[in-house]
Amino acid sequence: TAYIERLGTGTTDMIKKAKKAELKEPVFIQEDMFRTIVYREQIKEVTPQVTPQVTPQVKRLIKHFIEIMSREEIQKALNLTDKRNYVTNYQNPAIEGGYIEMTQPDSPKSPTQKYRLTKKGLALKSRIK
Repeated sequence: TAYIERLGTGTTDMIKKAKKAELKEPVFIQEDMFRTIVYREQIKEVTPQVTPQVTPQVKRLIKHFIEIMSREEIQKALNLTDKRNYVTNYQNPAIEGGYIEMTQPDSPKSPTQKYRLTKKGLALKSRIK
């Protein structure tokens, strides 16, 4: 059986289909293993009883967060060496979830950029054991 239709076209097809469906582009991570993160459409209307799931990575980040920290300080506290893994799986989901925020939002790539917990992040931290 032919599993591969055209060699090397799967990733570009995934990106095109995500854009067409107005979804966030998939993320491709090459570390020890190759991983792909595919985002699904989110429900537009959410009832107040529904609480979004917080990933284990975001919980771990929040648990180790101390006041205002740089990316490097957070990575060190989490004992993570791979920047891409940290940003993709910890920092970005924490920002998108409203748990942390940049101290310099108008200069996201500033070498002096730091991060702090939001009210939502502080509330989550108080519930993490």
